[in-house]
Amino acid sequence: MNSTDLIYTEDQQEKILEEIKNPQNKEGLPSASLVYSVINLLGIQANMIQELQKTIQKLEQQSKCVVSGEKEE
Repeated sequence: MNSTDLIYTEDQQEKILEEIKNPQNKEGLPSASLVYSVINLLGIQANMIQELQKTIQKLEQQSKCVVSGEKEE
């Protein structure tokens, strides 16, 4: 996974906003593309959260190593 998988571009955001503003989407069910876009964004956010959790775990492990290293000296 690269860092571009973790964020959505302004173009993608604008496309979604256009779908939301589309008058045909105001009645009845939202369009399939809008639903897909929302699901896709939720997936991207889930990936971001996972990456943040991994980073936090790595930082916690590094800080434990530093602290334990200082105690041994």
